[in-house]
Amino acid sequence: MDVRRLRNFLTVAELGSISRAAQTLHIAQPALSAQVQLLLRGKLDVAVLFRENVIKGMQATVLVEEDLYAVGVPDCGAQIALRTLARRPMVIPARPNSLRTVLDAACLAEKIELTVRAEVTSPHTMLQLAMAGLGATVLPWSTIADLPESVVPRARIHKPTLTRAIAVAMATDAPLSPALRAVQSLLHETMTTLVATGRWRGARCTVKSGAA
Repeated sequence: MDVRRLRNFLTVAELGSISRAAQTLHIAQPALSAQVQLLLRGKLDVAVLFRENVIKGMQATVLVEEDLYAVGVPDCGAQIALRTLARRPMVIPARPNSLRTVLDAACLAEKIELTVRAEVTSPHTMLQLAMAGLGATVLPWSTIADLPESVVPRARIHKPTLTRAIAVAMATDAPLSPALRAVQSLLHETMTTLVATGRWRGARCTVKSGAA
């Protein structure tokens, strides 16, 4: 499994709908459904979720934390402080959204007010608007991995560093069957391999467990 397929799966989790995710990703719905089935077996006893989306009744293990990047910032080098970014016009995700949750929490903690030009639902639209010069946006590297930096300038956000945690979540009442163990193992192996081989840039492996 590659970064794109995992990213597609996470988009389904983010939007809560295969049809909405297919529209956002510009992928045929049957093809996206087939990708999802590679990671899900039977009823939803296990899933890949952003930590902010873990609900009550699920046991979550955070496997990966990925840095967030300012996209559409051609003149700031490899890093940009959040306070500096906030002074630029921005295109940000509309609520509810895990990126927005992380961004809002950081701004609240640092007493920073963003200069919001637009709020949109689709990461693809956010990227297109940033490329068109409407404003900078915030995305993980996995969303822009296929695009050269010369076309889509990006800088890691720091002071503070913004990260998003990705977890494998299981229903607390699900019997730990061999099939469920196999899916859990596959998810763990896929994500850690992508990080270890450098194909998931800006991400780090971590293991943090907890029940919602």
